[in-house]
Amino acid sequence: MFNNKEAVDASLARGFYSAGLPFNVINNKQFRQALSDIANFGNGYTPPSEYCMRTSLLTEEVSRIEAELKNSVCQSELNCCHSGE
Repeated sequence: MFNNKEAVDASLARGFYSAGLPFNVINNKQFRQALSDIANFGNGYTPPSEYCMRTSLLTEEVSRIEAELKNSVCQSELNCCHSGE
């Protein structure tokens, strides 16, 4: 277990280097939220499998985004109708 920021930073960087991840991923809002969620989860967190990432989690995220887009379109249509456009 790491108990200092430098060791955790080095471990994270090593993961980026070995996976060939672009450095700008570290600035991605969703990635940073995931890091925060992991930290808040505490000890015992295990990441999902590659299979889970490309199946059920991907399907759930697509559904979430589709619902968000549908809601956004509905809101836009309501705003357009009410504004006389």
